Amino acid sequence: MVNALPRRLGQAVWPVMVTALVTLAVYVSGGRLFLGAIPQFQSDMEALLSQRMPGRVSVERITGSMDGFSPRLRLTELTLRNKANQEWIHLPEVSLRIDPWQSVISGALRFDELTLIAPTIEWAAPGSEGAPELPIGAQGLLNSFTRLQIRDAEVTLGPVRNTSDKALPALAIDMDLIRDRSLRTVTVSVQHEGQTVFSAAGSGTGNPFEFSDFSGELHGQLTGKGMSIASQWFSQDVAATGSSDFWFSVAKGKPTLTLKGQIEALSVRTGESIDLDQVEFQVEAMGPLETA
Repeated sequence: MVNALPRRLGQAVWPVMVTALVTLAVYVSGGRLFLGAIPQFQSDMEALLSQRMPGRVSVERITGSMDGFSPRLRLTELTLRNKANQEWIHLPEVSLRIDPWQSVISGALRFDELTLIAPTIEWAAPGSEGAPELPIGAQGLLNSFTRLQIRDAEVTLGPVRNTSDKALPALAIDMDLIRDRSLRTVTVSVQHEGQTVFSAAGSGTGNPFEFSDFSGELHGQLTGKGMSIASQWFSQDVAATGSSDFWFSVAKGKPTLTLKGQIEALSVRTGESIDLDQVEFQVEAMGPLETA
């Protein structure tokens, strides 16, 4: 009786394993065939994406591939236009991963991962007009993804005050935002000419794109080179060696910032020159930060 039990268990499990493997093979093969035909339905995909995004989507090219067991769409030269048919954003490449199980359950395509590849972002300086804003509905859409990534983005800061001012150096940014139920975790890295000038990591709960409904903490480091670039944003000329650690927390839109650093060879050129061999400081500010 005891010796027969493993044999009976094997006889019961083996057909299930074979069926599962055959089903998996059919699913992967069918997925590849479906994704291979995606370019033929580009106009339909553009219409579908326009329903999901706050604006009208046009794409130069759409291709598909399997990412493990999940289908992935790659969109080249994506343009999003607002209701007035004005270009709101242009992205050279976007990657969307399809959630197969949610798509089957809902009877429509559902995406769980969005990756923006090599976008160019113009970050408006403080006090400038015409700063781009997320259109209505974009916050909820971005918050719906399980994972939101930005890879090799080029961020241009400037012009600083007016058109005669020189634009700041371009920065490269990578970001990874992961949602696990109500928890959000994020890592950010900013580089200039291959050197990291800013890095941060943190977590929180709520919608990070609706600041008043978000609570969390972020900690990281700003290097002397990063300080120099940031100072140009405020029309200052600062050179520094060293780094500053920071801790940033927000509770339902109410922020608190702690900045602590040790700076060496600090020089400031604003009217009167200031040169210091070393500066140690700690700053605490409670929001709103624009008036702290």
